[in-house]
Amino acid sequence: MAGLTVGSWIATVSASYNSLPGEPLYQVKLATEKTELIVATVIGTSGDKVNTLLKHAGQRADEVQKSKSPAQVHVAITKLKKTIQSTNESLQEVKKNDSPAQAVAAAQAVTEKTDKIVA
Repeated sequence: MAGLTVGSWIATVSASYNSLPGEPLYQVKLATEKTELIVATVIGTSGDKVNTLLKHAGQRADEVQKSKSPAQVHVAITKLKKTIQSTNESLQEVKKNDSPAQAVAAAQAVTEKTDKIVA
């Protein structure tokens, strides 16, 4: 029974990956991302948290491009802005608490991802 439940959850998470704001599985996608961020925060480094947020920012940017309605675009842009703000806050934590090399690596990752999102 547990295997069936886990299998169903994995299938739902996989199916939610390409969902857009307002679609039925979008909340599953956001919950999965929230879990990823919690794991990166608890077991990873500050840099891992920044990289996870960057990944989510990229997903929000993809949603903006794939959105089919103004309402979807609005939600995706709002969430993108919020994710960028969280990324900047996490980057400040890296600069404050981690080694200079880790701060430089995190800043470079932010720059690279930002360039991709802008493009």
